[in-house]
Amino acid sequence: HSTTNLNLINGPLNLNQKTFTISNADIAGITRTSGYILSNVLDIGFNSKVQWNIEKATGVHVFPFGVNSSTYIPFSFDLKNGENIGNVSVSTYPDLGSAANVYTNRPTIVTNLDGEAGTGNPGNAENIVKRFWRIEPTGSGTVDVTYSYAETEIPVTGEEVNSMVAQRFNTTTNKWEAALPGQLSNTTTNTVTVLGVTNFSPWAISRKHNPLPIELLYFNGKCEDEVSILNWATASETNNDYFTVQQSEYGIEWKEIGAVAGAGNSNTLIKYTFSDSEPNKENTFYRLQQTDFDGTQTTFSPILINCKNPEENALNFINVSSNENGNLNVAFTYPQNDGKCVLMIYDNTGRILFQKGIEAAEGTNSAGFDLSAFPSGIYLISICDSKNTITKRIVL
Repeated sequence: HSTTNLNLINGPLNLNQKTFTISNADIAGITRTSGYILSNVLDIGFNSKVQWNIEKATGVHVFPFGVNSSTYIPFSFDLKNGENIGNVSVSTYPDLGSAANVYTNRPTIVTNLDGEAGTGNPGNAENIVKRFWRIEPTGSGTVDVTYSYAETEIPVTGEEVNSMVAQRFNTTTNKWEAALPGQLSNTTTNTVTVLGVTNFSPWAISRKHNPLPIELLYFNGKCEDEVSILNWATASETNNDYFTVQQSEYGIEWKEIGAVAGAGNSNTLIKYTFSDSEPNKENTFYRLQQTDFDGTQTTFSPILINCKNPEENALNFINVSSNENGNLNVAFTYPQNDGKCVLMIYDNTGRILFQKGIEAAEGTNSAGFDLSAFPSGIYLISICDSKNTITKRIVL
């Protein structure tokens, strides 16, 4: 349906998986007394849309969404610079229930809700507002947007921690971008305002201290002339003050050996490097700890480097796999007869959770382990003998 102006006097306007178009670009193109555009059912395809042909009309354009007659959750779109933003389509829907339901019923174009709280299902779903938005302008411009959500839609955790942040899902990289700086959060009115938005697509709101991913692309290292060279990169950063590099001999007790300044806020690839000229005589574990400007810290999974005889490291993984029942299968090559190896599994803090001896023969070896008691997540698996160690990340 399309109209020049829309005046909502009373009751709901049910879009029912359709697009409603308003052609009047002025902010008075939509007005309301007590009516609202209904948004209280699942719409993972974002099919129920309001399209407002805003074009170059500056000012606060209010999309009057509501859950019911007593719960009004408007979305505000404030074009700042008079560029031609074109036709602006906005859709939103709630997803009430458990974190697992929020994850399962995320938008079809959103591939994950991964974050500091974990990956997979439910990932970070327990920390996000139980509502999603999609904003689709046909043109371009700089916009301030304000999201509103109902009291029943606060995170599964039941707390908002005084501040929430809105984040955009990048459908090209399939990653959540770092929250734009300078956001205004009001947990009394349940609103979040984001200033200076120029890119659009799906959005979600997360607890500030449990944002959707600050993306660490990789953390690895190698030994060169008995010096450990560590490398890592980020795809996005939010309020990142600095990284701390930590070292351990056995992956249990950690000491700080240096710090590297972070980029603060970034949505681009940034690479970092750090050298340790005093690694342990044999195996050395390293891990990163990231600290925000407000002191919040995140610790990433450790890696292991052998600087004693790196060229002799003839242990090699062939395959590591796990099934839905928690059974882990490991295949690896071994360079000699009658060897004794140890398999260890670490959590993301470097704590040893599992350790078992393996009798290895020359050539290909395989072993199976029951890890059904382990919660779903990312772990580090290590196999070592008297000379060498190999490590690999696994997902259970």
